[in-house]
Parts: sequence; C-alpha cells; structure tokens
Amino acid sequence: MNYMDCEGTIADIVESMLPRFSNKQLGLNMRLDIGAHEYSDSDSAETNKKSNTLIQFIFIRPNNYTKVFTHIVADDRRCFDSLKFKANLTCDHDSCWRIDGLRELFMLIHKCCSAVNPDKPFAELNPFIRFNLFSGRPTYVLLKDYKIDRDERTCDIEIIKTLTVKEASTYMKEYK
Repeated sequence: MNYMDCEGTIADIVESMLPRFSNKQLGLNMRLDIGAHEYSDSDSAETNKKSNTLIQFIFIRPNNYTKVFTHIVADDRRCFDSLKFKANLTCDHDSCWRIDGLRELFMLIHKCCSAVNPDKPFAELNPFIRFNLFSGRPTYVLLKDYKIDRDERTCDIEIIKTLTVKEASTYMKEYK
C-alpha cells in the first residue's frame, strides 16, 4: 500500500469491517511491515541499507469511540508467536482516531528512513508500508476481557482466537 495513503486505507478497512457498538471483545487485528531501503548497483552492505519494523494494530469499537492499540517488534522479521502482549493505547476517540491512532505509522517510517540515510530525501529511500506476509491481513479476533491502564496508556491484550466472519458477526450490533 502506498505509504502516503496508508492512513486512509487502514481507516476505510476498519470502518467497513468493524462497526461501531460492536462487542468489546471483538477486535480487528492487522500486522504491518514498515520500512525503507536504499539500494545501489553494488552488492556491498555499505551501499545497500535497509531498516524495518513490524507493528501490530488491534482496533476495538465498543461504542461511538474507536480504541487503537499498537504493539511494536522493532527490527524483528518473525511472526508474532504470542497471543498475549502489552499494547499501547494510542487512541480512544470518535472521529480523531484516524489521526491520533495511526500517527505511529509515520513516526516509524521517519525512523526507518533516518536509520537508512538521514541525509537523503524521504522519497529516495523507498519507504513502504505493507501487510505482513505471514499474518498481516486484517482478521477478526476474540479478546479476553481487558483493563486499560489510563495513566500508562497501556493494556495487556490476550487474543483468545481468530474468528470467522460468521463468528465475528455475532459480536456486532445488528442494524435494521
């Protein structure tokens, strides 16, 4: 996905797949690879530089607000093995969640570009954001009851299981 339009794409996916007033245990899970790379014609590691980060998003919409939780595994190419992790609450807003909740994407892109070559223009460092190849596509997940630490803005998340569309629909508000 184009890094310049990723915020809109992710917001559209969340709003179309996860209606407001869904059960508080229903989450939408996404894992994204974020990075930048600078390649030259040489095979030298000095001239072929890259930086990657893996981020997991959990979106929850139990009322008119959207909660956005993130979990980052910096410079780690493996899939998430754990279904339990401490996540940051990046947002708990009605309409502003798109800006506040997804701001971390651009901070990570900037960090990756700076790690590759801070003296080059942003666009020349080939920044990218894409769904993780192994487990990144949006999926519905059933979450264990959670308690948000409002002071620390964190939450211990535990994914009970991945849900099918049919199972997930039982956790969504029925519109008439």
